Amino acid sequence: MPDRSTIREGLTSFIVELERLRKELAQTTLKRLRTELKRVTIDRLMATVEANQTIRIVTAKDENGKLAFPNETHRKAQIQKILDDGQDYQKVLKLRDRLTKTIYRLRAEEDIADSQVKKFESLERLYFSDLENE
Repeated sequence: MPDRSTIREGLTSFIVELERLRKELAQTTLKRLRTELKRVTIDRLMATVEANQTIRIVTAKDENGKLAFPNETHRKAQIQKILDDGQDYQKVLKLRDRLTKTIYRLRAEEDIADSQVKKFESLERLYFSDLENE
């Protein structure tokens, strides 16, 4: 069994590394949460644009005053065409996709950092146990 000073040195290095890992985990979590907030904001913006286009299409009249898009299928197709043709909407959609990929990557980084923290916490407990048993 290692002597008391060796155990203390090991414990000190584990505590320093554990704090570094915890900070890294917290920073990654904060980045993910900020990115998720951006994505929620974009989702709301997209929903507003979609709702405005839906209202415009549903209420559109032809030259005779009748509904320009009388059935649901035609309305949905026209709404989708407008959204697909909208360059700004497409840019926002691409940004949303990039944010979603970033969120998935950050979640994976969080999982890795969390498992490292747990590993070091277990090792820290072992060192404390060795120190107590001295």
